[in-house]
Amino acid sequence: MLSEELELYVESCFRPYKKDKTYEEKKKELLELLGNVKLKLENDGLKDAEVQDMLIEKLKSGEISIDNQTLVIDDHNRVEHVKKIFVNADLDWLTFINVKYKLCDFKGLSIVQKVMSHSDFNGCYLRKVNISHSKISSSTFEKSDLNQSHFEHCEITNSSLYGCHLPNISIDESSLINVLFENCYFKNISFENSKLINVNFKSCTIKKLNFIGVTMDKMTYHILEGEGADLSGVEVIDI
Repeated sequence: MLSEELELYVESCFRPYKKDKTYEEKKKELLELLGNVKLKLENDGLKDAEVQDMLIEKLKSGEISIDNQTLVIDDHNRVEHVKKIFVNADLDWLTFINVKYKLCDFKGLSIVQKVMSHSDFNGCYLRKVNISHSKISSSTFEKSDLNQSHFEHCEITNSSLYGCHLPNISIDESSLINVLFENCYFKNISFENSKLINVNFKSCTIKKLNFIGVTMDKMTYHILEGEGADLSGVEVIDI
């Protein structure tokens, strides 16, 4: 039998999603998986309290997780954080799914192998954040400070940045697809060895962008060319 704390944590894992048939099936699958892992740990000689704590840690770390590909985001059940200061210990695999952040502080965090989906960051402080091997989709950053932040091996899709401060950042070895930058400030930015497809730079201030080893589609190329960016070293591909 799972503890009340563990059952509540399982409920929180499904918080971002609509309670439909798939929701119930996935929840049942996860509870059965946890039950099997619990039995194995008990057979290994662990005490019940230790087992429950270990199961929660496995959920938080993503070692045990749900396949959320077929689950539907519930727009009416979004968590909102205002003026919260985040530390690395706050981050689990669920932190950035269907959440709205306003005036929150993420300075210097290391975000690894996380999913950011259907989340909004408004007026947030993301200076010197390191994001790697993560997926960012259907999310919005507005009037946020990402100075000296570093993205590496990330997939950024169907997302927008409005009025953001982006000097001295790097988005290397990553892919950007259907991304909008509007009224953003770029200076000393690296996109080294990244792929840019249907990326729009609208009314942005652009200074000293590094596109070494970058591949991009014709539309993105022409937009940047019109902004006067140095596109030497760019490979243009047909889509």
